[in-house]
Amino acid sequence: MRNTVANDRIRFIAPTPLSGLLPDLDPQDGTRIRLDTYSESDGEVQVLIYTVEGGGHTWPGGSQYVPEIVIGQVSHDLKAKEAIWDFFEAESGRP
Repeated sequence: MRNTVANDRIRFIAPTPLSGLLPDLDPQDGTRIRLDTYSESDGEVQVLIYTVEGGGHTWPGGSQYVPEIVIGQVSHDLKAKEAIWDFFEAESGRP
């Protein structure tokens, strides 16, 4: 993770993330998704950072709408819209 003010704040929440690779659902696309989860000890604040390793400037789970040589590879190991929906759906029940 790059050193920025936002990242410094995330590290203040939890200095060490739980980190791991998501399943490689499409080994042919040449990408992997790393998920870093930062959580406060009481679970009140959680930050999820998805990193597409080997991907281009594209929407994960989307289509290759411009040639790969122009924007890079699309990852099919994560559907971004589902990950976003899942996060907000899980948070919707919180006070």
